[in-house]
Amino acid sequence: MEKKTKHDVLEKCMSSGRVHEALNTLSDNTASGILHMDEMITLKNGSSASVRDQLAEKHPCAQSASPDILIQGDTPTVNNIRFESLTPALLKQVAMQSKGSA
Repeated sequence: MEKKTKHDVLEKCMSSGRVHEALNTLSDNTASGILHMDEMITLKNGSSASVRDQLAEKHPCAQSASPDILIQGDTPTVNNIRFESLTPALLKQVAMQSKGSA
């Protein structure tokens, strides 16, 4: 049996519509899953920082909302049916299948 090359795997994944898997074959970073807040990561500039420090740097402190963007009067109704199927297990499964941007 011949060993499959990256090109073979990429072609097979793309032809069957598995784009995410195809992109993973091109990436040298095969790590996936949820990062821990105190885990150290290597930044693009070669330095390292904790996930917590990176999140704090990328997300600004909370501010009061401008009255111009707030809904005035009666609030619109939300269709609960869309949220009933969301379970902690489903959210965890989807999160584990995604790839962090760190």
